[in-house]
Amino acid sequence: MTCLDPPCVEYFSKKTICSTMKMDLLVVEFNPPSAELFEFVPTSSDEIKDIIKESGIKCSPADILPQELLEENIDLLLPIIVDLVNRSLKTGSMDGVKLADIAPLLKNQKLDANNLNSYRPVSNLTFI
Repeated sequence: MTCLDPPCVEYFSKKTICSTMKMDLLVVEFNPPSAELFEFVPTSSDEIKDIIKESGIKCSPADILPQELLEENIDLLLPIIVDLVNRSLKTGSMDGVKLADIAPLLKNQKLDANNLNSYRPVSNLTFI
């Protein structure tokens, strides 16, 4: 069975809807703190480069650039990435990072691969 087989797609679609509905039930009243954040210190190329070195570059199939190309050209792309991060922080928007490729992953190799309950969904977010 592949993740594109109709039973698999239907199973994970229903699972996602059920999880979302459960989260809606868990909504509690939120009283934001009285202090508000009106400005932030913009990030720097050095800070982003350190974060990338520490966490590595892991790309999703939905990324516009393959992992190898990003790694080979990270110094060239760094100013663009820094600008995207700073704009996101300034506007409070994460547009473009809201979608993910979801693939089923077998929870344990000993489990029955034909039973959809043996899988868990894994989200791959885009790097850029």
